[in-house]
Amino acid sequence: MRQWKHNGVTIIGCNNLASSVPTHASELYAKNVITFLAAVTKPEGFTFDLADEVVAATLVTYNKEVRA
Repeated sequence: MRQWKHNGVTIIGCNNLASSVPTHASELYAKNVITFLAAVTKPEGFTFDLADEVVAATLVTYNKEVRA
């Protein structure tokens, strides 16, 4: 992080924003995968709530049938 003043305004920002983006993107992707897996896994196994918009949209096959 860097802090400087310009025309009486304090500006706080990253020295190299581009270098921090991949890390944040990877962390966000990992969090999304973990959240999704937590939603579809239970102690007894996988459970798919087809009423859940995200779960329903990610299923390619279900009960031996290809979903459209």
